[in-house]
Amino acid sequence: MQKAGLNAETPTFDSTSDTIDGVSVNGRTVDITKNAEFTLFAVDSCNNVTEIPLVADNLGEAPQPHLQKVVSGDMQTVKVYLIPPEDSDFTNLVMTNDNAKQETSDGEYNGLYYIEVTGNENIVINYTYTYKGENESGELKAAVTEIDNSPANKISEVWSENAKSSKTNKSVTAQLRFDKLITKAEWKNQSGYLPEIYKLDNQVTISYSENAPTMTLVCTAVNGQVCEITLNEVKNIDKNAPIITETIQPSENHRKVTVTLKADKEVIFRENGKQGTEFTRVINANGEYVYHFADAAGNLTEKVVKVDSIIDKDLSLTFSLASDGTDSKSPDKLGRLKVGDTVYVSANRNCTVTWNGDTTGQNLTAGAWTKLTVSEDLAGLYPTIKAKDEYSNTKVLSLYADSNAG
Repeated sequence: MQKAGLNAETPTFDSTSDTIDGVSVNGRTVDITKNAEFTLFAVDSCNNVTEIPLVADNLGEAPQPHLQKVVSGDMQTVKVYLIPPEDSDFTNLVMTNDNAKQETSDGEYNGLYYIEVTGNENIVINYTYTYKGENESGELKAAVTEIDNSPANKISEVWSENAKSSKTNKSVTAQLRFDKLITKAEWKNQSGYLPEIYKLDNQVTISYSENAPTMTLVCTAVNGQVCEITLNEVKNIDKNAPIITETIQPSENHRKVTVTLKADKEVIFRENGKQGTEFTRVINANGEYVYHFADAAGNLTEKVVKVDSIIDKDLSLTFSLASDGTDSKSPDKLGRLKVGDTVYVSANRNCTVTWNGDTTGQNLTAGAWTKLTVSEDLAGLYPTIKAKDEYSNTKVLSLYADSNAG
């Protein structure tokens, strides 16, 4: 039986034990769970007594080890380390589980005991140690919940602003963020043009430099699990400058031309601010003309139109009495022509000349001197000469008077 205190009164065989907090006697076993001072008595039926004073003053004060979990980078294994307390009296800590290992790699855990867990579960760590020279044992429990076998979840999908426009001449990007580190991203069963893929931690960026259909992106997370992301088609990218073609249509007399400009797609013609695919310009002088166009995506182009078919000088005739054109004269300086007289004429461009409205003409080559003879039916008259070029421009001259027609 037990009695409180170290100098307790000696009991008899019929006495009862005192109630002492943290102390209980069960047959030949004494359980002590709290610090206490008491006397243990053994009394037989003849009241013979043996006493043992007991002092328990270090229960509950011994430092205890603790567990620390380290998750692998791929989140597929967890090492559970047994960490000793910082107490010089606490020594010889050993994990006694059958699957216990001792860390041999350099670092803060070198020499410590651990177990390696590959699945989420409740574990019990058994251990022994020495404290103040006494060999002790204990156990610690922990729940391993860090093993992650689930695929990555997409937490956001953000497209560049130009993805919303009807047309763009810039690349379109999509930025995906996940709840796990992504180690690999690739297109699923795709051929032809493949948009560029860029990875950074838990973010994947897709860059479209041209249009693409609906595509499936396969992402592998750090834990080896795979997820598939469907990305919408991109169809608004246009990086091709408009193609402009021109046709030049001269007027009947070639004094002006109409230029028709045709585009292969809808454009804005900057010179007149109009939108469409066909535009016209009327040009009155030879030269080079530069026109500018822009499509809806912002692509620019210019078209240089060269015009050289406009007749910008009147048809003119020069006369001479010499075959080589020396001493050329204006008509009024030729004098009175008689039957059989010869005069030479030169034109500044190809034309046909007739006398006094005759229907039969004579062709002149530009710059050449052509012989004309005054026939008998013109004698005594004041003959007129009419020149007409291939574009119906005309010049009418009298030997004494000059009049223009056309």
